[in-house]
Amino acid sequence: MSVSLRIAADLFRRLPGHRCTLGLAAGAVGVATTVLLLVASALAGIEVRAEREAWLEPRAGVPIAVQVTSTQFLDHRPVTIVRLAPATVANAVELPTPPGLDRFPRPGELALSPALAEALRGRADVLGLGSDPAAAILIGPEALRGPDDLLAVVGHRPGDSPMTAPPVRDITGLTRFVGPVEIDSFVGIADRDVASNYRSAVLVAGALLVVPATGLVAAAAGLGARSRAGRIARLRLAGTPRGVLTRLRVLEALAIGGIGVAAGVVLHWILLPAVARIPLAGSRFVVTDLIVPLPSTVLIATGVVGALLLRLLTLTSRAVQEPLATADALPTTLPVLWRLGLTGIAILGLVVANQQPDPSLFLLLTALLLAFGTVSVLGPIAVAAVGRLLLVGPSAASLIAGRRLAEDPRAGWRPISGVALAGFIAGLLAFGVFDTTSVVFGQPDTLDVLVPTSSASAVVDELHRTRPSTAPELSIVVDPRPAGAVSLLSLGDRPATTLRIAGDGHGLRAAVQAAAPGAPMASGIDIRDVHARFPLDAQLGSMVVLVTTFVLAIATLAATAVTATSERRETYRRLRAAGTPVEVLLGARSREQLGPLVVCTVAAAAAGVVVTAPVVLAAGPAPAVGAVRLVATLFVGVGAAFLALRATATRLQAESAPSSTEGTP
Repeated sequence: MSVSLRIAADLFRRLPGHRCTLGLAAGAVGVATTVLLLVASALAGIEVRAEREAWLEPRAGVPIAVQVTSTQFLDHRPVTIVRLAPATVANAVELPTPPGLDRFPRPGELALSPALAEALRGRADVLGLGSDPAAAILIGPEALRGPDDLLAVVGHRPGDSPMTAPPVRDITGLTRFVGPVEIDSFVGIADRDVASNYRSAVLVAGALLVVPATGLVAAAAGLGARSRAGRIARLRLAGTPRGVLTRLRVLEALAIGGIGVAAGVVLHWILLPAVARIPLAGSRFVVTDLIVPLPSTVLIATGVVGALLLRLLTLTSRAVQEPLATADALPTTLPVLWRLGLTGIAILGLVVANQQPDPSLFLLLTALLLAFGTVSVLGPIAVAAVGRLLLVGPSAASLIAGRRLAEDPRAGWRPISGVALAGFIAGLLAFGVFDTTSVVFGQPDTLDVLVPTSSASAVVDELHRTRPSTAPELSIVVDPRPAGAVSLLSLGDRPATTLRIAGDGHGLRAAVQAAAPGAPMASGIDIRDVHARFPLDAQLGSMVVLVTTFVLAIATLAATAVTATSERRETYRRLRAAGTPVEVLLGARSREQLGPLVVCTVAAAAAGVVVTAPVVLAAGPAPAVGAVRLVATLFVGVGAAFLALRATATRLQAESAPSSTEGTP
């Protein structure tokens, strides 16, 4: 082991630009680790929320207490109201303690989440809570999704009207209506449809980010790969045993990966407070909810270091096995026919996936991986085509760039692959635009109230009777069925009637609560906003994925550009010594990278649009805003990549400068 350590130290010391190379490699690994840990944080936060919300979906048990969960709206935001009462008046059994409270609430007692207590300050009882919000107990964080959660817990006596009201059902599952349910504890149903939707969305986002993150790790392993392979080949020719060289490569990967992973974990912790402020499902996160469990952290760190090690071993394996073939020490590319065959298989898989009527999450993730594989396999073919076009160019820079791309298209594809895949993701997400402004159920200025048909007339009379004399006459339309904003609700087997009241406001809602305590009510805007919550979160998530993907891709591009310049140092110096101006070298480098970058990114984005076209067109005409967003994303992404390449141009000028000993006798 001591021999391996000495050789490793010598290799580190003698690598061209070793400090910059190793620093860039560790930084790339750190960025990839941070991204993967943030995805794991989102999953952890959703799981914690699902567990905390479980008690709101009560599970039937021994009749010790009765729980009713319902939803009202405050400023067009859903408020969850939990009503609790003992099962009987003479209940001698100890009542269970709700989460976030220190005891079972007494009749008439009110507990509010901090956000709801602040929102109700100075307002009338628009939610039908029956108690003064100023005297309410604050609910602890154990019962809340996050700091913005709106939750109320109300204590009742057995037989109170809210505890015996007919059960309400929401066929969409977007609002909570459960009970009355007899319970003996507050262990509820954790896995609701909403939590499953967010979990699936985060998994898809993670799948979209894993590929560029893995590409960044591969780029980190490729930094200095050719010079590393050449030095290992010389060590092997000098008689160094293969086992020693294998341990050397493992030590190098562990050193780079260990430093990078440690930096990624620290950066992840630094970013958690900012990430926690991103609202999801109507509330921000608690920072501690986003902490990734230690086993998951170890698994991610092991995967990143393992991927780095595998890539590094692959890049230098031929240098160990065939040290005389130093010029060919790096792996060769796949033949064109193989690439076309793999593309055909991937396209067939995508067609099969698109034809499934109800694809599972696993099938969706598999289709995404097939699509990524297709882009990666076809990329070098497109790069070679660009190279052949440049070969017929009139300038020396075009000839130099075209020759490099035509002779080694995979080397030309490697730096730009991340940006091309980011363009593909942009094409996938471009038309995921949802209409969140139209009111579909109900009217914006109408309050719809669902009441049992048997009590509809009494509620209407009570509303007219309690109307203040200074208030205008109420306009109430009685619809003998669930309609408008409450058309997706039902009262179980009991007939229901909708009271459609013209107007909306806190005073009107308070009057309705007095006339029909606990009755479900909503306006068209209430239902629009609650239905738009997940689509808006999905759009926000898609933007985060796009930005992160392009950041990873541009980091990969910059890293590979720097290492390619270092590895071609001798070639650049010979060209400069032969009289080639540095401007020609810079122009060749620009054409070599920008030409394939633009062509491959635009083609990949078009492929992404084609993949999602069946789903988008099935929902109607593609929105024009999607095309505008795609063009803007590609323009900004390619522009940022161009600036990153310009920033690394000074590296070429420095590396191509003739050494001080050149030309001396």
